[in-house]
Amino acid sequence: MTERFTTSIRGNKHRPIPAQIRFTELKTNEELLLVPEPTNKFDPNAIQVRTTDDIIIGYVSRGRAVEIGTAIFSAEATYKAIYNERGVLEIEVGTSNT
Repeated sequence: MTERFTTSIRGNKHRPIPAQIRFTELKTNEELLLVPEPTNKFDPNAIQVRTTDDIIIGYVSRGRAVEIGTAIFSAEATYKAIYNERGVLEIEVGTSNT
């Protein structure tokens, strides 16, 4: 089974300047990493959006974090997250049931 999600990347303006700059340098179809942050003091469901060079550029939209987190962090799931040409994070999640 494959699920697809789209979401904005939020909170970039609160990141350090190098992360803000790196965000502006994202390329279309650049692969990104999603990392849960359960100790986030504002949202225990927060999911970091990181570049492959390990820079936190923001977070998955709070309104989508629970749904997306449930899908991608299950034991059998794999995912691919890319930054698309519209400036949106696209996430494709697959499970071993595919």
